[in-house]
Amino acid sequence: MPSLKLWLDRWITHAGIRPGQPIFREIHRSGRAQPSRLSGDAVSKIVKARMIEHMRASGRSDADARVLARDYKGHSLRRGYCSTASEAKLSLGEIRVRSRHASDAMLARYIRDAESWRSSGLGEGVGF
Repeated sequence: MPSLKLWLDRWITHAGIRPGQPIFREIHRSGRAQPSRLSGDAVSKIVKARMIEHMRASGRSDADARVLARDYKGHSLRRGYCSTASEAKLSLGEIRVRSRHASDAMLARYIRDAESWRSSGLGEGVGF
């Protein structure tokens, strides 16, 4: 199965995206990528739709998939990026450039939440 990086590289090339330009863009009905970035609402709808597809493919009923997908939003991607970037030891400043947080306080909260989960021992099966 191709990696996300491969697909992302293909998309960047196909859409003619240059450094600093938005990657996730609106697509015109003609199929051409537009220069404007996707709205938060559009990202949320895409994330939910893909989660439903994934859960159906994993054997969940349509009703179960829809209930479970309610908890996923575009915001889930932002939080996930911040957690992963922190794990990769990027500085708060580097993370904030991409996440566009208005304050270091909120960004730090995301990172604290991720670090407390990683250091809880649950990922190692401790207590189970």
